[in-house]
Amino acid sequence: HHHSNNRPLLNGIIGFNRMSAPLQRTASSKNRYNMATPEGGTANTMSSIVGLVNTAKEKWDTSGGNEVMGKVSAAIPESTKKYVSGIFKREHLRTLTVFFGIGEERPFYIEKTPSLLVERLRHNAAFFYLNYFLLTAILFCLTLVISPSAIIGMALLAAAWMWVIRASQTGALKIGGECGRLSSSV
Repeated sequence: HHHSNNRPLLNGIIGFNRMSAPLQRTASSKNRYNMATPEGGTANTMSSIVGLVNTAKEKWDTSGGNEVMGKVSAAIPESTKKYVSGIFKREHLRTLTVFFGIGEERPFYIEKTPSLLVERLRHNAAFFYLNYFLLTAILFCLTLVISPSAIIGMALLAAAWMWVIRASQTGALKIGGECGRLSSSV
């Protein structure tokens, strides 16, 4: 077996191997914050997640989020709702084996002829669009989690857009003019 060389390392990381019993609890591991045992860590993590979800739900309910979402939903035309629901159908999400071309002869072959390359790009964009969207959303969320500056940047961008939207609604922002410049009349 060439995998047996990695077994001591994995045993140290996981805390047990397939041949022995899980690690025994010691007197110090009875502390509920000790994550030394796999089952204790999972239970504490799940408890924390459930508490976080319940807190978020309570905040949502008390903040009037449902009313705002109801107003936003009512403002969206039915044709738009149907169009969007048609785009995000589960059937349009391709499996990982199809997405990564597992089992195909040359899944990542690059066409040499520009017309064939453009046609392949169009086909892949239409066929895998939901996979591309999901992958982009995952990378976006990971960027927000990993990089605090990305969160600050998104907040600043949202604030800037809110200012533009409010200024254009009140008439304080005029787009156009003699030279087509953006001019603010405050």
